[in-house]
Amino acid sequence: MDSLVRWNAVGPDFFHVVGTPILLGRDFTDADSASTLKVAVVNQTFVDRYLPGRQPLGHHLAIDGEKGAQYTIIGVAQNSKYTRVREQDSPMAYFPYTQIPDIATMQIELRAHGNPAALLPSVQRVVHDFGPDLAPLQPMTQQAQFEASFSQEHLFARLALFFGLLAALLVATRTG
Repeated sequence: MDSLVRWNAVGPDFFHVVGTPILLGRDFTDADSASTLKVAVVNQTFVDRYLPGRQPLGHHLAIDGEKGAQYTIIGVAQNSKYTRVREQDSPMAYFPYTQIPDIATMQIELRAHGNPAALLPSVQRVVHDFGPDLAPLQPMTQQAQFEASFSQEHLFARLALFFGLLAALLVATRTG
């Protein structure tokens, strides 16, 4: 796979949980395990860049470093923002975490009704029960992640306002 393609190992119903529509094909399920056909979902930008005008379902791709491991595209997801709200769409490939050997880290995504922050103690307890040596490193809600992605823009806006007001003040008080 091209080094310009970002990839992520995810769990069943990932796209449903994060609210990203599947445009073609299907999401991952519990049936996508280590012993079944290796599968992948790609985003629309991946299709536009690498498979323009072609039917993406059934095409194969491989992850760098895996000797001969081929993954069959079973779905196309809508483009989504990955780290920043203003980032450009980039080609993405998603794989079931059960089919990726030696995953070092993992994130847990939950869909909640009501206050998601209230679920954090329960989630931490479940994660601890699952693996006592596992600990959520940075638990946060999607809202907090969204706000963090705008923090730099807010800072620049405040600085622009400050310097604009300062310039106006200097012009207004200028004598000569």
